[in-house]
Amino acid sequence: MPGASPYQAVEAFLAPLERAVACLGTGKIVVSPGGRARTDKTHLWRLNGGEGLVLRGDAAGCRFLASMHYRIIPTDPEKYDAREGRWRVTTSAYLYEFRAPDNAKVWAMH
Repeated sequence: MPGASPYQAVEAFLAPLERAVACLGTGKIVVSPGGRARTDKTHLWRLNGGEGLVLRGDAAGCRFLASMHYRIIPTDPEKYDAREGRWRVTTSAYLYEFRAPDNAKVWAMH
């Protein structure tokens, strides 16, 4: 999702992720320093700063961990309407894990 500024592009990128996290419980996506504005480096976001999210209900005690590496890049005018924004976010790596209450890894995607 493009944005008029790097900050707006990152906010548009994170918004659906934050809505998805809210379905699981209370969590916050924490971005690395400069992760909402700097365009010269790869950034990282981590769910609850790397602590992940402890689940409730039938999965009580299980933990969901998530992180993603991303870059803020200029939009390609051949692919995006410049009126939608000059910046967008692209993912370069991700890691999702589901861990049992004893911290054993149940599954991971990366």
